[in-house]
Amino acid sequence: MERPNFLSQLSQDNWPSVLFAMAGGVVLSLGNLATQYALAFVGLSVTEVVSASITVVIGTTVNYYLDDKINKAEILFPGVGCFLIAVFLGSGVHASNAADNKAKLESYSNESKDDIRGDSITDSKQAYTKRLGENDAEKGVKATEKAKFGTASFLIDLEKRRAINILGRSSIVGLALTFFAGACFSLFSPAFNLATNDQWHTLKDGVPHLKVYTAFFYFSVSCFVVGWILNLIFLYRPILNAPKSSLKAYLTD
Repeated sequence: MERPNFLSQLSQDNWPSVLFAMAGGVVLSLGNLATQYALAFVGLSVTEVVSASITVVIGTTVNYYLDDKINKAEILFPGVGCFLIAVFLGSGVHASNAADNKAKLESYSNESKDDIRGDSITDSKQAYTKRLGENDAEKGVKATEKAKFGTASFLIDLEKRRAINILGRSSIVGLALTFFAGACFSLFSPAFNLATNDQWHTLKDGVPHLKVYTAFFYFSVSCFVVGWILNLIFLYRPILNAPKSSLKAYLTD
């Protein structure tokens, strides 16, 4: 049976497939939003590696069964297994980084207390600011240099410039956001697959499957609308103690 064109499909009784396509757009938008917050907690390397690996593992597995196992499992799943290993390695990297940062900050805090008790100024290279030019002290000349990358001072300096403050928060929050983003990304492909191929036979007899272009239209509309609404809400009512803003400030920035 010849499939109708894009415009004629907009008026057909194909709502089950339309809803699958729109659901794909919704989960993609949620995944994008979760990724924005996950990046602040665990960084680019962990967020992208873990979320992308989860996307491949879950998305490939679900599509494999939706398509009635038409691909060779002995070829497909060794690659999926590699991505699964990447999930565990990425999680391990995050746990290691979190423990390392905690140790640095605790050491920095202890050193600061010792300096206060001794009524002295630390000369550590890891201090946030350093007094230079001691010969010009009578002139009140002071100079500072940037904290060394990876030190506790660097982490404190970075925290002051962040829109989302993460020091003192549980490291589990960032990892949970990353896993949630990966789960959302992994579902949009199976949803799009169901929208265009109707493996669950939700369409009425005689109703043609959605063309890819039609499914992509509904997918894009739902992704845009949900993303716009959620970002606008969080702009005025931010979470995680982020600073409030407005649409006017965003457009003029």
